[in-house]
Parts: sequence; structure tokens; C-alpha cells
Amino acid sequence: MTERRAAIIRLLQTRDEHLPEPVRRTEAASGFVHRTKAAVTCPDCLANGKVTFGCETCGGQGFTEEYRERDPYAIGVVLPFGFDVSAHDAARERDRQIDALERQLNRPQSAADEIAEANAHPYVWEIARRRMYRLFDYAALDLALEGMRDRDHSAYRALHAVYVYAWAPPTVAVAECERGLVFLDERLPEELRAPAPARERTIVAKLERSAGPIARSIRDDRIRDLAAQGEKPAAIAASCFVSIRTVYNVVKEIAA
Repeated sequence: MTERRAAIIRLLQTRDEHLPEPVRRTEAASGFVHRTKAAVTCPDCLANGKVTFGCETCGGQGFTEEYRERDPYAIGVVLPFGFDVSAHDAARERDRQIDALERQLNRPQSAADEIAEANAHPYVWEIARRRMYRLFDYAALDLALEGMRDRDHSAYRALHAVYVYAWAPPTVAVAECERGLVFLDERLPEELRAPAPARERTIVAKLERSAGPIARSIRDDRIRDLAAQGEKPAAIAASCFVSIRTVYNVVKEIAA
């Protein structure tokens, strides 16, 4: 892969880096939640009088979690002595009405005023986008992609699926991706400004026994890459600070 082709791919891969990550929630419910988790003392440990290591019920934690039904309209809050709920709610309603009246008396904003206010207080991702477009040739990339969408829609979709959104591996739609990269190569500036390639994460010292799974995965990936390049096991072991047995075990895992 030539340096210019790699720069075009980096532009595609980093084109949406300024956008915020979508919010994902593991649990969702419509309306009221009638079931809640509650920590309950392990009955087996309670019967034994101590927390048992390796308990089958709680796993040695001393408690278990179970779901309990609750009334969504029940109010279990104890208010301080002399606290008048009605007066508190009345004060909040009064303040809300005052704020609403003040907004009604203000001069309504025109469309130009709303645009000016939005430009004066942009979102964080808008600031990041301006910086990206100022430093690199994303504007030229957008124009080239617009032309590709009209002339070769299949190549346009393939580039987005493989490089922009990473929905598909590079082995999918190879011909379409090649046509798209050639199309971009012909229309992007000769002196192409693209982000620098990401620094490769490597292991620079022997891992301790307490090293986490992320560090071990980086080391194992490095071992597999060197093995795929045809390096000898002894050279891989010396480069990654591991034994030859570890090299064989890691390579056997991916082969299995």
C-alpha cells in the first residue's frame, strides 16, 4: 500500500471522529419500573454463622441479589419535622409561573437571532469538526464522496461500510473499494493533508503476573502478527519478552 493510499484510508477512518458516541443503556423500561434489585444476606452463610469461601449460593460474597416488587406510587421518604409539602410545592409553582411570564415578555427571536446564538455557543463536536477541517483535507474528501455517490453508488456504500463505519471487514467488496479509492485518488489534492498513523501499541518490558487482560491481549496480538510475518519463535520470544513455550501456546490458540 502506497503512502498516499494509506493517507486516503486514514481520512475515511477518522471522518466521523468528532461526533459524540451514542448513549447505550443496558437496561430500559417503558413507564414505571415495578421490579428492583435488592441485596439479601446469603441464607447459607447466615446459617453457618460466617461467610464461607466458595459458597455455591453467593460465591463467597456474603449476599445475593434478588428482584423485589415495589409500588411505583409509594413514597418512602421521611420529611423533616415541620416541613410543609404543600407550601414547598406552591413556592416552586410560583417561581415557575414567574419564569414563564418573563419569557413571554421578552422579544421573540428571529431566525437570524437563533442562528447567531447557535453560532456563538456551538457544541463541542462542532468545535472539533472545525479544527479537523482546518488541519486536514476533509472538505475535499466530502466533495469527492458527493461526486462518487452520483457516479458509483456501490463504491460509495462499500467505502462507508468498510472504512468509515467499519461495519464490514476489508475482504468484503474488494472491487468496489478499489474503484472508490481510485476515484478519490484522482480527485483529492496532490499534497494531501491527512492525520498521522496511530502509534502501534507494543510491549516494551516483561509483563508482571498482575498485568491486566488488555496488556496481555496487546502482547498476544503482537506475537500473532510476528508469527504471521514468518518470524522464528526464538526471535518472537526475545521481541515480546516471553518464553518460547508462551509463543507456541498463543499461536496454537488462534490455530485452534
